[in-house]
Amino acid sequence: MAPSRSSPVIIITGTPGTGKSTHAQLLADESPIPLKHINVGKMVKEQGLHEGYDDEWQSYTVDEDKVSIRNFCQRHFCDTTPKLLDELEPLASEGGIILDWHTCEVFPERWADLVIVLRCNHTLLWERLEERHVLPLPRYMS
Repeated sequence: MAPSRSSPVIIITGTPGTGKSTHAQLLADESPIPLKHINVGKMVKEQGLHEGYDDEWQSYTVDEDKVSIRNFCQRHFCDTTPKLLDELEPLASEGGIILDWHTCEVFPERWADLVIVLRCNHTLLWERLEERHVLPLPRYMS
């Protein structure tokens, strides 16, 4: 844990349908220390940090420029409007959060005290995604 934090930053990641949100919320509810569950995918949707909805994949296409950290963008000559990770930085500095998203590579390494990668039996995963009406996959993927 970072020296200035008394509570951890936990990142839960994995393929859609593996149970990230369910596990993150259970952990937050059952933890002996206060932890706040932050569903980053929900933030991306609510804040319009996407390029639009992809009907074929039935998901939002994340606009990586809007998610990335401002300082990274300044070094790479992107625009300098506030970014999602800029918004999360103070929370990560304090600790006591569980970040739930399909990827962990966008988060600065210094944030994470623990990264949990969820996996799932493919048959069960397929059934879960069918229930969500995400399947069938495009013909070239099946």
